[in-house]
Amino acid sequence: MLRIGIMCHASFGGSARIATELAIGLAQRGHSVHLFTRTPPFGYWDASNGVNLHIIKSNTESNLHPAELYIDWQNQEFEAYLSEVMKIAANLDVLHFQYAVPFAHVADEVKRRLGKASPLVVGTLHGTDVSIHGRDPIRGPMLIRALQNADVLTTVSTSHSNLSAEIFDLAVPPQIIPNFVDLKKF
Repeated sequence: MLRIGIMCHASFGGSARIATELAIGLAQRGHSVHLFTRTPPFGYWDASNGVNLHIIKSNTESNLHPAELYIDWQNQEFEAYLSEVMKIAANLDVLHFQYAVPFAHVADEVKRRLGKASPLVVGTLHGTDVSIHGRDPIRGPMLIRALQNADVLTTVSTSHSNLSAEIFDLAVPPQIIPNFVDLKKF
């Protein structure tokens, strides 16, 4: 049994949906899973699904439409989120982020603060992580450093893996894990 932390947005976008389903699936397989979000996951959330939900409240995010990703965190919001993750991180085997901005930065800081006691950091890159944030002249260089410190990166296709390696100057391209569909539901 692994102890896994997953950081994600709570909007109804793809990265949040994948992270939520991944958390539930891993919990159903007997792993201890902690899901860190700033608001409850969008849609139906069954508290008996075996996932430990950690909600880090934000006054700013409550004003957003559920389809919007809140990525422009203030320092106090970042520190509050980081503080909640740090309470659990030393007891995790894996800390996973679904969507790089801002979670790669949180994971990088967890790794820096815990040093050798840090869990393995695994990140899943999504389209806008690379095509928008990676090319941003301000956000891009900071994101490059955080991603280069991750233990493993994943993405959904060969072309996205190659683009990620190029944009983020990665020595090892992200591993490819195609998007999945729960055939029991669909």
